[in-house]
Amino acid sequence: MRRNFEQKLDYSQIKDVDFRVSFINTEEFNGYVHLAAIHKVSEAVFRSVDDKRIKIMDNEFKWLQITPLNANYNLITILDDKDEILQWEFQIIDNNEVDGKISLMFEDLILSLLVLPDGFKKIIGEKEINKALYNNDINLCQYDKAYREIKILEQIVDIHKLITLSRCMLKRILGDCNSKKQLRCEA
Repeated sequence: MRRNFEQKLDYSQIKDVDFRVSFINTEEFNGYVHLAAIHKVSEAVFRSVDDKRIKIMDNEFKWLQITPLNANYNLITILDDKDEILQWEFQIIDNNEVDGKISLMFEDLILSLLVLPDGFKKIIGEKEINKALYNNDINLCQYDKAYREIKILEQIVDIHKLITLSRCMLKRILGDCNSKKQLRCEA
């Protein structure tokens, strides 16, 4: 199983990036919102899914990661240089825990649900999760949990609600941070 830290991007193409982090605890949402503002990359990064080629990283792109503390997923919204939403990806996680600071660690259950603004949905990571189960990197309970969560998300995802949520959280985290270079911000 992969243990990931929310506010890290592992792409060698990134040359200049700022991170902003906010903890939000309201009636509607309890969790973390991370924003990676990618200012400069050495080359654009693309993802191919079926017959689609999606640009996921380029100069002035934003990656907004929303992790509710009471859910088994985190949601990554990728926005282009004009803040247009290019895609959402729900990453299924086993659990998440606060590291004592303002970052979050989670156990990645490999499956993700990719959602595009045109309504296209695709489960990704199925070969990888089967390999992880075979290699005992995850157990059967985690495997079942990942598929159960992904099937629920696949049924309930609503594009209009995703747009509203993403725009609201982006506005919130940009409003919470005073300095462009600030790495931490409190809500």
